[in-house]
Amino acid sequence: MKKILLLLTLAFTAMTGTAADFQNRPSRDFIHEPCVFDSCYTLFMRIARPLNSDTSLHAQLFMTRSTAPTRGVSGVFNSRQIQAYGRAKKVRKMYEEIHSNPAYDEAEEKQRLVQQLCSFSDTAHALPIVYAVIANDYGGDVEAYVDALFRRSALTNKRRMKRLTRSPSVRKMQRDMGFQFVVARLMYRLWEARGCPAADAKQLVILRSELPKK
Repeated sequence: MKKILLLLTLAFTAMTGTAADFQNRPSRDFIHEPCVFDSCYTLFMRIARPLNSDTSLHAQLFMTRSTAPTRGVSGVFNSRQIQAYGRAKKVRKMYEEIHSNPAYDEAEEKQRLVQQLCSFSDTAHALPIVYAVIANDYGGDVEAYVDALFRRSALTNKRRMKRLTRSPSVRKMQRDMGFQFVVARLMYRLWEARGCPAADAKQLVILRSELPKK
C-alpha cells in the first residue's frame, strides 16, 4: 500500500501546476494538463491530516469496482469528524486566487474540458472512472457533467466553498466533484506509470467496454 501511495503522490506532483496557471498551457489531454481542480487534492488532504496520524488517508482510495461506476471516487478519508477549521480557510484563499486571476475564464475552462473529455473518450480503450459517472449519472452527456462539476465543487462555487470552510467534514470533501475528478485522473496516471497492466485496470480505470452503450 505504501508503494501505491508514493506513486500516487508522484503522479500528482508531476501533473499539477499552480492554481492560477491558466495561460500558455500546452495543448494536452485532460489527464496530463493542470486544471483548476488540482488544488482540491492537496488542500483536502491537509485539512484531514491532523486526524489521521495512525490511519492512512488513502486507506480506502482503491475502492471496489462494484461501486465505482455509480458513485464515482469516494471513501478516501476515514470516518472521523474533521476538526481542522484553520486549514479549511485555505480553500477560501485558493478560491479567491482563482477567481481574481484575469486569465481565468470559467466559460472557456468548461468548454475546454468538454472538448478534452469528448476527444479522450473517442480514442482511448481504458478511461478514468469519472467516465462511469458521466455514463451512469448524466446519461453520457459530457457537457451536463462539466456544468455540474463546476457548480458543485468548492473550488468553483462560492456557496459550497463557504459551507466547507465554516464546517469542514469528511462527507463534504468526499462528495466534492472537483476532488473526485482529480482523484480519478491520479488513478489513471498511476495506472500509466505502472505500465498499464490489465490486472490493475479493474481497480484504477474503467474499460470502454464496461460502460453502458449509448
